[in-house]
Amino acid sequence: MAQGSARSPASAANDGLRPAPVDWVGLDRLDQQLFSQVAEMMRTFRKSASKIWGLGFRPDRKPIMLVRHGDSATAYGYALNVRDRNSLGPDAQLVPLAAELGLPPVYRFGSELARSFGVTENEPAQFACPVGSQECLALAYDVDESHASRWEFVRFLVHESFHQYQMFEMNWRVPRGYDPSVPWVPDPSDSELATREMWYLEAAVTQFAGSGAKDLARSFIEVRSKRHERREDLIALERGHEQIEGSARYVENVYAALNGRSLRLALPTVNEADYQEFASVGRYYRTGARVMELLDRSGILWRHRLADGSDPVSLLEEALNTEDAGDFSEVALDLRAGSIRSGSPSL
Repeated sequence: MAQGSARSPASAANDGLRPAPVDWVGLDRLDQQLFSQVAEMMRTFRKSASKIWGLGFRPDRKPIMLVRHGDSATAYGYALNVRDRNSLGPDAQLVPLAAELGLPPVYRFGSELARSFGVTENEPAQFACPVGSQECLALAYDVDESHASRWEFVRFLVHESFHQYQMFEMNWRVPRGYDPSVPWVPDPSDSELATREMWYLEAAVTQFAGSGAKDLARSFIEVRSKRHERREDLIALERGHEQIEGSARYVENVYAALNGRSLRLALPTVNEADYQEFASVGRYYRTGARVMELLDRSGILWRHRLADGSDPVSLLEEALNTEDAGDFSEVALDLRAGSIRSGSPSL
């Protein structure tokens, strides 16, 4: 498991669960991949935080617990940006990583603390884990949804960090009537119209000349209005999901674009599209994010209004009817590659 080291997490477990002293060479491949991604996240936010959301969202400065939960005996984790090393337990040890990684001090802690965070295969993120006087984001990095062997992990880290920011720093307000506990009810008769709506939105995002983007965005709004006439039960649900999850997806998409990687959830081709699946709750991550890309191109100020409880589609509709809005043909960061490329390159 460990490369170039005589000790492993399993042997540490047999030593009173004391974390093994490690450096870069002593880390196994998964942990090296983890720190490669965390180092990239730190560099990107130090350089480009204002492009991703704003200077207030700085996950590179927040306490993060990264947990490799394994089984109950071999769990361990790494802590970054902790104020009090003693809060990690008496056996926590500094990991002497190279300065070139640009990481804050990293401490490795043992199984007792790692298990206390409650991260699991089904719940790989916990948002307010107490560590001393700090409430920390805890993420598992060895489960399917967030596995550090893939670049998807750092996207997951950015996405969940933004949710923590929404909950504890922004006083984020949700659209009126939104209740996330209300279940989404599938309706096969709605699936094709929902997919058509998405195609208009996707076409608007990839149209960068003349009035084409505005016309396509208006078509998207028209189809959305028709759907909502038939499915009033979806109005608050869609607005809320697009505002909350769409903004987190938008942030991770901007992050990915800054690092030359594709956007998530590639649009299916006409022949491949499973309309019913594509019209499910998961699509609101993408629709919300895509609408925010159009809002960027409109030139209006929208982030503060989104955080105050407006939903992105209503803001887009307003922008389309505002005379001093831009022509939707310019954007500070080109995200068009996400419509073409898919997949996630390996580390």
